[in-house]
Amino acid sequence: MRDVQLSSNLNEDRFLSLAAFFDDGFSLDWLIELTGFKASSILAVIDEGTQRGFLTKQPKWFFTFRDAEVQKKLQDYFSLEEKDYWSHQIVELLLKESTNDVRVPQSIKSHLLHIQNTLSGCRLLFYEANRLARAKSFSNALCCYNKILDDLSKMSDAEA
Repeated sequence: MRDVQLSSNLNEDRFLSLAAFFDDGFSLDWLIELTGFKASSILAVIDEGTQRGFLTKQPKWFFTFRDAEVQKKLQDYFSLEEKDYWSHQIVELLLKESTNDVRVPQSIKSHLLHIQNTLSGCRLLFYEANRLARAKSFSNALCCYNKILDDLSKMSDAEA
């Protein structure tokens, strides 16, 4: 996969499109780490989003989209290749953060469902599928189990 990067002249829609990939909201720290931009640049865009009413600030510099439809439209701004790239980047970031933030495991699942997973990604999905099954969310659990089987079928015997 080629190295997909945000341009240095990142516009508001494109930046917010990256933030929209976080289904359950996003942290200012996560966006700083993903983009390499200064907090002041990111906060300027986020502040405008909160003033315009489609972002909500939560405690500890965490933000959520108020309107799922707006969030979905922003996600569609990236090409398929860029979506795949950023999904992988977000999974790696969230896995590093998973010991520090209780919101992370739920966020990882949505990304693992959209990328080709390694064995460790399949394990995480399996854990989440079992949790969903125990919670009687059978259709969501089945979606995770099917993704695991699909990803494992694409791995070599040595990988799986």
